[in-house]
Amino acid sequence: MSSSNYSFVPRDALMHDYADTPNGHAVDALVASGDCFITIATQLDDISHQSGTKPEDVSDLEEIIRTLIYLQRHYAITKKTPNYRQ
Repeated sequence: MSSSNYSFVPRDALMHDYADTPNGHAVDALVASGDCFITIATQLDDISHQSGTKPEDVSDLEEIIRTLIYLQRHYAITKKTPNYRQ
């Protein structure tokens, strides 16, 4: 059993749906949880506190983190409907 708090049951998933995402199911579960932006912001914050991170890189990361927190508060991700007529 997985130690994750979220689960994802794929329905009608095809191989090409995950061709560009190495961990497609994990990404879908993250989006479904509603915590996608804040999770990415937390991961970037952890990177910014690692030793060896340059001060100018930390400043750039902090700006990205603020943007992600804003997105978490005001937006939600919705999955596009597939267009098989392309």
